[in-house]
Amino acid sequence: MPSAAAAAAWLGGLALLAAAGPAARPAAPAGGPPLQACPREVGQKSARASSASTKVELTFQNQTPVPLEIVWIDTRGAEKVTNENLPPGKSAVQSSFVGHVFAAREPKSRTLVKVVRASEEDAQAGRPAIVIPVCKGLLESVKAVAPPRRPDQSRWKEFEQLARDHGSPCVGHSKEWSCVRRVTEAEVKQRDPALYGFSADETGSGNPYKRGATADHVWMSQQRYIVNVTNQESNQAPLGFLPLSNVPGSTVTDYEGGYLKMHMTDKMKSLLYPWYQERLRDSVRKHDPIPGFFTNSHKVAMDKIEITRFPAVYNGLVQEMKQVLEWWTNQTLQHTTTFGLRVYRRGSMLINHLDRKDTHVASAVIQVGARADVGWPLEVIHPHKTGLAEVYLQPGEMVLYEGARVVHGRPMRFQGEEFGNIFSHFKPVDWNGPTDWENPYFRLERDKLRYSDLEL
Repeated sequence: MPSAAAAAAWLGGLALLAAAGPAARPAAPAGGPPLQACPREVGQKSARASSASTKVELTFQNQTPVPLEIVWIDTRGAEKVTNENLPPGKSAVQSSFVGHVFAAREPKSRTLVKVVRASEEDAQAGRPAIVIPVCKGLLESVKAVAPPRRPDQSRWKEFEQLARDHGSPCVGHSKEWSCVRRVTEAEVKQRDPALYGFSADETGSGNPYKRGATADHVWMSQQRYIVNVTNQESNQAPLGFLPLSNVPGSTVTDYEGGYLKMHMTDKMKSLLYPWYQERLRDSVRKHDPIPGFFTNSHKVAMDKIEITRFPAVYNGLVQEMKQVLEWWTNQTLQHTTTFGLRVYRRGSMLINHLDRKDTHVASAVIQVGARADVGWPLEVIHPHKTGLAEVYLQPGEMVLYEGARVVHGRPMRFQGEEFGNIFSHFKPVDWNGPTDWENPYFRLERDKLRYSDLEL
């Protein structure tokens, strides 16, 4: 992930381009040939190195006005960053072998600027530097990914009102609850194991989880590398992966908890009702088993209503969720996926887990329908807050959450006939997944309630 210095250099280069205008842009010498087109994505692969391979040292010289990223392309065609920030006008030396392929990219737009395959000639002493010039289309691509606009704030007071009862108490029968309930360590230990996690007949046959397991143990390591998007702590992340509205000293949302329960907007309700009741009559299909064994759908059947088959509902919902989540995170977001409607049936269960680290950074579970015997909460375990929370929703409500960073799930087996959810996911516009940057606020050890206590 680019450092703050790398991001500042990129922004500085962009600012110079914008301020100076066309006359300042690098171009071909007067009377000379026009700029060459940027290379095409051609699926290059490096030759496999052997013990007899000739070693080379390549010198890359950046003659563009923006920082570049140098990547090595391995024998399978995958790119691995070797230099995350080669500033304009600077050079960098890379040791490698003959036959290995390197590429230079503009890191924000991912524009391919240069592709080089190391040759025998590159092994000779005094070999000149590999010049990386401006290619046709580079500057336009850079301008296209300029720091995003500030989110539209015209509806923020409306959204704040919809979240006003986030802290309401849990009263009455649990199937009628609309609240967030804190759960103690003692209460977790007193749970009936028959109501939580995988049953014996749901294990085996490729399922990596044992009987009674209530949480994933395979992908949890990503948690410490995920950026915050809902609080001031997010300012500790590299500047290059946050919009300018979230630089230190700016105002960000007050909802620091990593999740927020709220009501749907009126527009969402008008899209989903009576659409949901009508589609229950004519559009329910069997849900395929969900890969990865985060659910027991390979044994307990679920249904679905494919929302993408209804473009007016789908597109309207995505637009609403974008505005809501941009209010919650106070930054411009990019939509990655919205799917469902998923209809859970009696006995369904979803272990506590983390979502995809590259695409599911700011998300929502939208509660559309329910016929339940008892409340079926979404469990939330914050990475650096003590305890466990159960979020209870009624139809017409939703929970916003940081899915790639905050552990969540429904490990209690559903007791009821129908539970309809839609899932909508977004990410910051500059976020493409973590590298080696570590969130400084991550806490592996909780003060009182640790993963081990919860049998995670």
